[in-house]
Amino acid sequence: MARVSNARSGHIEQWVVPAARELLIQEACKDVPTKQLDEIAFIEMGQSPDGNSVNSDGAGTPFIGGPADLGIEFPASSRWTTTPTKLCKPDDIIVCVRATIGEPRWSDGIYCLGRGVAGVRPKDGKIDRKFLFRIIQANERLLFEKGTGTTFKTITKDHLSQIEVPILSPETQKMIGEYLEWLESYSKTRPDFSTAPKLPDFLNSASATVAHIESLAARLNEAQRLREEASQEVDALIDSILGHLIEGNNPNWSYGIIPEFAEVNPSRKGQITLKAEDLVSFVPMKAVDDITGTITKPEPRPYQEVGKGYTWFQDGDVIFARITPCMENGKSAIAKNLVNGTGFGSTEFHVLRPSEKVLAEWLYVLVRSKQFKKDAADHFKGTAGQQRVPQSFLDNKVIPAPPLDEQRRIVAYLDGLQAKVNALRGLQSASGEELSALMSSVLDRAF
Repeated sequence: MARVSNARSGHIEQWVVPAARELLIQEACKDVPTKQLDEIAFIEMGQSPDGNSVNSDGAGTPFIGGPADLGIEFPASSRWTTTPTKLCKPDDIIVCVRATIGEPRWSDGIYCLGRGVAGVRPKDGKIDRKFLFRIIQANERLLFEKGTGTTFKTITKDHLSQIEVPILSPETQKMIGEYLEWLESYSKTRPDFSTAPKLPDFLNSASATVAHIESLAARLNEAQRLREEASQEVDALIDSILGHLIEGNNPNWSYGIIPEFAEVNPSRKGQITLKAEDLVSFVPMKAVDDITGTITKPEPRPYQEVGKGYTWFQDGDVIFARITPCMENGKSAIAKNLVNGTGFGSTEFHVLRPSEKVLAEWLYVLVRSKQFKKDAADHFKGTAGQQRVPQSFLDNKVIPAPPLDEQRRIVAYLDGLQAKVNALRGLQSASGEELSALMSSVLDRAF
């Protein structure tokens, strides 16, 4: 399950701010007296109300069942209950205790707390609410590691109670809070640590460590960015070549509508002699690999199960999605190695069966091109959520058909470029994992 706050993108949000919170609070706990969270705050563990009382009509008290009911800063509940159980008050801290453990949010009203969350409220004015919020944030990683369970990890009240809270003066609490707020303000640019708000002297070492982490994280982030740009540039080159091929006017090539070169959505009448119990390949949309252009893990099914109401194709056909967004995302493949040489798929496929004038690989190159998808999008039919490419577009779409030898040469050249793109993406993915592992190692050493 995704974290409530979603993926952190920039290196400051992803690495530096979480590290700074944890380091500063850990260092503060070393040099001053501490108390456990339950000594200085009320902890209200949530309890699910009667399921029959939960509604979406606005009747009763807003209900927070878990992470899905929490927004970026405050609750974003869409459910209510007429039999509330445990309640939180305005300005309480709401903490996830199930699935996305540890991420705090502010309460902006009275809410019923379900079993996926807990409420935290200071017992007196000795600790600032904002600083307490920072302490819980600083313990997010540790709380998550303490979670138990198979399907969803869960923490208990004991886990929350054991959070160490440094007993600091109001002035020191304020200094740490201002420093973290300053660091959080740099979401898109790098911070100048010479302008950072002053921290207490006993935190100078932690502050220097944060600056070193930021420097390393920035370099790792730049390395990832350069790899992504290189991959995008090669993709753009391939799109440019394909666009030129489709829209060009080479006098040595043939041009015509698709039915002149391939049968569009061929009928299977008289072409299949399979028995009802014979196995054929069933190809769901998820089995089409839009990176390699292959069909992965087709499902063998008896012919009688898929003989009616499904798209039919055979080895050597080009299939591609006729609905958005699958079509826009390149869901296409050349059918190969089907059970009995025959496949059936979702009715959301179009099928092109090449004639002797074109290679299947050439048709595949064309339907994957950005220009072809753009032209298809101009003919979409249906509602915004379920638009389709009509067959009439294919029946009237003009495509180029070079001599077969030239088709082979162009396909081979583009395959070589695509192989480089795939290799670059693989390197980028591996490098990204290595860089993330390196950053995690650095943070582990820092802690």
